[in-house]
Amino acid sequence: RVAGWVAAGAALAVLGGVALWQLTPIGGGRDGKAADPSAQGPAGQSPSPGASGQVPGGQAPSGQGSAAPSAAAQSPAGPPVFIKQTAPNPDDYNPILKQCHNPVVEEPALANFQTSVTTAESDYLKELQPGRVRIGFRLKYEVADAPPYYVAVAVKPQHEVDAGGRSTEATDNRQLGFVARARDLYEGDETQWKYALYPDDFSMELDGKRVPAPPLAQDPGGWTVVFRHAVSDTQHKSVVCDGFDSGPQKG
Repeated sequence: RVAGWVAAGAALAVLGGVALWQLTPIGGGRDGKAADPSAQGPAGQSPSPGASGQVPGGQAPSGQGSAAPSAAAQSPAGPPVFIKQTAPNPDDYNPILKQCHNPVVEEPALANFQTSVTTAESDYLKELQPGRVRIGFRLKYEVADAPPYYVAVAVKPQHEVDAGGRSTEATDNRQLGFVARARDLYEGDETQWKYALYPDDFSMELDGKRVPAPPLAQDPGGWTVVFRHAVSDTQHKSVVCDGFDSGPQKG
């Protein structure tokens, strides 16, 4: 009788092993699909300029059970902080015409979205110190239950800068520019102005280092200001192009 119980136990163990083998997906994937090692990519790699095809256009993290994109195709989790350049930026402000020259506005601005660019010279309240620029945005009217809408401001001089933030001779500046921390338009009261102060609040990532923005006196002339709607650090589109004149141009 003991031998009978032993034989029965052995049979159940064999059947359990077969069932377990049938239920366990090969390769550890879900729904019996093997994990694709090519979807993981090199760790810590960020998109290179011009490689916009590596970033899922207009997609925010969904939290659903799909395979995570590679590190090269996504920015860090969470809302945008400091946007990064992913393609050459041709936006250019003409201080004589007082408008952007052929601006590439990639997305229509929200209805009633307002912006402001105030230099020390144009500040009628005389609150700004020389060499400072106050840049702001808001909605004219309140919007109920609106989802987050992050705005990042980029400011760039007429000449490109080198890895140390010093002006070069390249006048066709295709850099994104010095950026301020992205802010949610609807944080707090969306009808109240949200400001960033140049150069204090601006910096640029150059050769893996964050370099503070230079003074206006480093590159007198037309400076370009672009307001961008940011979904992540690598997903952002221009909605408004503006600028200001910091004084007579060099040379």
